[in-house]
Amino acid sequence: VQTRAMSHEQNVLRSSWRGGVPCEVRLHAGDVASVTGPEPIFLMLKRNSYLPVALKPALEVFAEFVLETPAEASELWFETEMVTAKEDRPQMTALALNWHIPSGVLYDLVNSSAADERASGAHQRPWRIIVHFQGLPSSEVPRCTPAAMRSFFFNAVKQALYIESGSVQRWFGLPVAKQDQLYEGLVAGDVDVFLSPHASIATPLEELKQIPVRVLGCSGALSSGTSGPNEPGVALQSFVQLALPPKLSVGALIELVRSRCGGDFEDAKAVVNGVAVEDDWRLLETWKTLQCPDHFLYFLIRNKVG
Repeated sequence: VQTRAMSHEQNVLRSSWRGGVPCEVRLHAGDVASVTGPEPIFLMLKRNSYLPVALKPALEVFAEFVLETPAEASELWFETEMVTAKEDRPQMTALALNWHIPSGVLYDLVNSSAADERASGAHQRPWRIIVHFQGLPSSEVPRCTPAAMRSFFFNAVKQALYIESGSVQRWFGLPVAKQDQLYEGLVAGDVDVFLSPHASIATPLEELKQIPVRVLGCSGALSSGTSGPNEPGVALQSFVQLALPPKLSVGALIELVRSRCGGDFEDAKAVVNGVAVEDDWRLLETWKTLQCPDHFLYFLIRNKVG
């Protein structure tokens, strides 16, 4: 029975890795240095990946149309346009995207925020993403380089491992070659390449003390900011990071969010990796099947509207 359960959990986990979001990727007009700019590129964005690596095919094409200098290459950033409601009228709002949040979580958050505003056209399909190679709004999103991406991901994994067992010894015992393989699996979106070295750092259930959880939406998904030089817009707020008992239910998590963050959560629903989870689901089973590659379980809490 235990073997069948583990097999089912592995199948669900693999399915979550195969999940994707259809995207339309465009180069911002202000970045075009040639007579004509590139056509938009349509691709399937891996939910468990991150924008800098998931959009690499598009970035390689767009690089031929921009001025290639080290300074501009280090100012890569992404934005989307979201329909929001202001004074009961829908309007387009620019939104700078935090690349260090998994792509699927970003998509769910952007669409949930639009829906919470009761705006039309909330669910973008394909999701329209605009790429910038200059004008980084550094007060809103961190600088994006290959080294920063790798470092951020590894640090997130180490944080999660410490929450799980109170130790990161397994990570420090992982050979550099296996660390490289782990990251290669993430970049390639290949669950088999990723899970092979991952088995060496996974916390055994008998040693699991707490579940690493990140909650978005409890203090409002959006905050005032700028989406570019002197351009009004919004930016994603940070998540709330929690360490929670494995036996806690999703309903209890929502109660915890209500007590810590305030707001009206009477009809709140939780979404994890695109899946609407029920209040009676336990965190342990949800984490084993829907955790992101960094080991965190990302909960999007949808506020009650009206």
